[in-house]
Amino acid sequence: MNNSPFFSILVPTYNQCQYLSEALDSLINQTDKDWEAIIVNDGSTDNTANILQMYAQQDSRFQVISKENGGTGSALNLALNHAKGEWVCWLSSDDLFEINKLAIHREWIYKNPDHRFFFSNFQQLVGTTGKIINLNPDFGKEMPLIELQVVEMLRRNYVAGNSICINREAWLNTGYFNEELRYAQDYDMWLRLMIKYKALYIPEFTYLQRIYPEQESQKFSDFCLYDSAKSSIQVLNNYDLEDLFPFLNLQDFVSFNKAINIIFDVMFDPNAFIYRIGFHPLLILKFQKFINKFASSNDNIHAIFNKKLNRSSKDFKNTLQGFWSESLKNSKYNFFSGQEESLILSFEKLAENYYWWLKYIESDSQNSILNYIQKFCNYHIPFYPDDNGFEITLQQLINFCMSENSENNNIIYIEFLKMNQRDFPLYSFSEKILILERLDKPLDYISEKIINKYGKYKGLMFAFWIYFLRFLRLFRQGNLYSRFQSYLNYRIHLNKD
Repeated sequence: MNNSPFFSILVPTYNQCQYLSEALDSLINQTDKDWEAIIVNDGSTDNTANILQMYAQQDSRFQVISKENGGTGSALNLALNHAKGEWVCWLSSDDLFEINKLAIHREWIYKNPDHRFFFSNFQQLVGTTGKIINLNPDFGKEMPLIELQVVEMLRRNYVAGNSICINREAWLNTGYFNEELRYAQDYDMWLRLMIKYKALYIPEFTYLQRIYPEQESQKFSDFCLYDSAKSSIQVLNNYDLEDLFPFLNLQDFVSFNKAINIIFDVMFDPNAFIYRIGFHPLLILKFQKFINKFASSNDNIHAIFNKKLNRSSKDFKNTLQGFWSESLKNSKYNFFSGQEESLILSFEKLAENYYWWLKYIESDSQNSILNYIQKFCNYHIPFYPDDNGFEITLQQLINFCMSENSENNNIIYIEFLKMNQRDFPLYSFSEKILILERLDKPLDYISEKIINKYGKYKGLMFAFWIYFLRFLRLFRQGNLYSRFQSYLNYRIHLNKD
């Protein structure tokens, strides 16, 4: 007789005793009672241990494990090792499950027996007011087709961690959370799972995500993006593009065009996760290899690619995206004649290169990069007395990426470098602001800089012009409605009495 529960719920917790009871009560109140909860106290120094002891004494379904602090990834891995349920969910100790979360998952599991990975919609609980908001009413409409979901994840994370329900065997077959990623261990895990298993979206609310100023994701939002960039670059280093379409028949013309279109969308999106620590040519070069392998006649695709390169070079002038686009535009970018070449990008060298480039555009952001790669990558940026850090680290990046690569790849990178061996100019304030807009920096952040520089009245006029440019750019990209609706819904709900 099998006495294992249907669901195992992983609950990592660290110094969140003020929210913990509410989270655990949301488990007790589930309409589906067939569950166990493995709670890992990750070295808490507050009253967490006493609260957990009380709940474990009252309900045998709670299993409490204590360990030294090692981060969310390590706590989740330990909990997963102790899980006995057939299906695994995750509950952060500051969030709450909807009362019917497990029942919803069980229904979808029974209806879709071939799927091993489910995720859902969610709502947000504003910690300062207690209001519940639906931040993105069109969330479900933005889901990519299942066969395109891996590549789309290189651009954005559309899987909310506490919304998941994953078959335990499938999870263990994929591996554990990467404990080196302190802020994007979930994104990395879903990305690797999707390469093996289809992730099915459930258009129902299954949990409440609490948002409050003190939480890690709010205080260190940049670190979340850097971690995501690191994970996505690791995937590109380890896989060719065809590996990222495990459920698509690339020999079929219609399917192949779907793959090409989404690669283009991600490849030329400066806000894609893969570029959040500096634009680089790795995806573009992987694309060229992909085309030569799968396109019987690639002249049309090369023409479209060249047109997009020209547009990217023009739109993102004096940015890192413009830098590499100009390099590729001016060179013979059809580099690969075979399939044996490998391309490995050094994340740390890319981060260092980005750090020095920021000196020209947004020096205020340099410390964030510096702190991240020193603390979480164990890498220290060297400082150069001749003040040409960008050019030096670009050369170092190229040299590093040539290791274990073919001679042809050596020539490719050197060609890029020679075509763009230049010092970045000292931009005027207006030029910097325009670059920040093209890089999609938050409008509130840009407006604050403008008003601090020019004062309220002149600054507001300049800021209005930047808002107008953002409107035109998003309209041209087709992202206007979804981007502004999310922002406006959030502000409206927060300002209600």
